[in-house]
Amino acid sequence: MPNETGADSRSPVTEPVEPPVSIRREWCKACGICIEFCPKKVFDADEEGHPIIARPEECTSCQICEQLCPDFAVSVRRKRRAPKS
Repeated sequence: MPNETGADSRSPVTEPVEPPVSIRREWCKACGICIEFCPKKVFDADEEGHPIIARPEECTSCQICEQLCPDFAVSVRRKRRAPKS
């Protein structure tokens, strides 16, 4: 709906975005490898040393955390590439 300036004042409807990375806390032993090796510093540690996803928007889906996790507690969804036109 246009406002006084003629611009559309409605905000676009967007779907909630899931972080590309997830952690199975019950599998995690809080070794800190994912926190240390993430090139974008996506993770912080909670009070028990378990990783928390502090900056999901920074994740590039590089999968370093997933590949290095000795307990398979980290999963990374690959980002979809735009189709070539």
